[in-house]
Amino acid sequence: EAAWRGVWTAFRLIMEPTLIAATCPVKMGDGDLKGIDYLQPEQQRAVLASWRVIGKDAKAYGVRLFLRMFQLSPTTRHLFSFADQQPIEESPGLASHAELFMAKLGFIVSHLDIERTTIPYLQSTSALHSQLEVEPQHFVLMGKALLWSWQQGL
Repeated sequence: EAAWRGVWTAFRLIMEPTLIAATCPVKMGDGDLKGIDYLQPEQQRAVLASWRVIGKDAKAYGVRLFLRMFQLSPTTRHLFSFADQQPIEESPGLASHAELFMAKLGFIVSHLDIERTTIPYLQSTSALHSQLEVEPQHFVLMGKALLWSWQQGL
């Protein structure tokens, strides 16, 4: 769990500035990375080991994550195009978005040791989400949902 907390903290530190400055692009230089406590090798190994389990059933983990997020904060449903599909648990839109999220997360997990790959990737993802009414506090919520989902399945 501590390793995944580290992953999510790094995500937030990279993505939140882009959300906050939604009207102008954020570029991080090498100096800007000094404040990010990136994952240590043992944390990377822990994330990779758990991802081998999670990745086998990624869509189910993703659906569980989003359902937990909606349970924690029902108002977040309005952020998604499938919000009105009922029942939400069986929504093709939810399944599709969960699968896409997990594919992106899998890409990041496979590049944990390459900061120059993950940082621009997360920044571009954040820039997209800034146009969709996603706010920095949603990352905290999503992190809680992610950790809960992993605990349920691992």
